[in-house]
Amino acid sequence: FLLISLFPSIIKIFPVPGKWLETFKEFMGFAMLLSCVWLLWILTSQINISSVMLIIAILIIISFFIWSLEKSNKSKITRAISLFGFLFSCIFSIYSADNSQKDLETVAWKDYSPNVLEEATSSGKPVFVSFTAAWCINCQFNSRVFLDKEIVNLFKTKDIQAIQCDWTNRSKDISDLLKSYGSASIPFYVYYPAGSREPIRFPSIITKNKIIKTIEFEAQK
Repeated sequence: FLLISLFPSIIKIFPVPGKWLETFKEFMGFAMLLSCVWLLWILTSQINISSVMLIIAILIIISFFIWSLEKSNKSKITRAISLFGFLFSCIFSIYSADNSQKDLETVAWKDYSPNVLEEATSSGKPVFVSFTAAWCINCQFNSRVFLDKEIVNLFKTKDIQAIQCDWTNRSKDISDLLKSYGSASIPFYVYYPAGSREPIRFPSIITKNKIIKTIEFEAQK
């Protein structure tokens, strides 16, 4: 729409409105469904699963009634069965993905609190601090790094204290800590080498090699 408003002549390359436009509109509805799934996933970290399931059930019921109203003059049971099967498959896929993720070994994170961070940095052991949130797409992209076996083993062998600052529900303590590092956005990562109070900052898009090289380099000093 922005391009067409800037260059109206572009509209000439589009075919005239017709059945294809209706199909395109319906197809784009799947993008809306995916956005809904993502928002519901974020909700799971803010409320209990029973409440989330209730919300999903309500959304399905609303969708069914909207669909029924549209198709009431063309009563076709097969369409209802197809819709039910699609929704059931989506919900089943979400739970399957969630359960498979739980089976993976990850870095042993401790929840952040000012006392936890103070104790960790005073222990003389290396400390890795991660700032993340469920609604942060880049954070979720980066999280796969901490499922890597090499990273998990590195954190174990180096006895690295891993602290996770979960900013899904805004926290003043975490906001203040971010500001103390000179940052106001996430993802954000810092590493305290053993016996050091000077944090090393990582880029927002973190990689396995970057983590390994930094930790190994600092361990050799």
